[in-house]
Amino acid sequence: MAVSGILAGIVLIGLHGKAYPHQAPTGWTFDSRCCGNGDCYPVQTDAIKEGPDGYHIQSTGEVIPYQSTKVLPSPDGLPYRCSTAGSVMGVTYCIYVNKGGM
Repeated sequence: MAVSGILAGIVLIGLHGKAYPHQAPTGWTFDSRCCGNGDCYPVQTDAIKEGPDGYHIQSTGEVIPYQSTKVLPSPDGLPYRCSTAGSVMGVTYCIYVNKGGM
């Protein structure tokens, strides 16, 4: 049991070592104006919804207009959100989406 815990810890340390500040899990780099260490994270596709007035952040009720500089294209096609300290309830700095269709 103790050995499995140690092995799990080593695996987690190994995975953590491959994630650099400002990097998405798939390896591309987040814009530094949006992301400090841990501010950006992948979200489920229903966490950011398109509305007539912009992108709606479901957890906070924020609406980010389509033309906002906070809206960036997602290089890997997956949605991401950058918020205060990476908190689901934090203020949104940026979102990465497939522009023109989530």
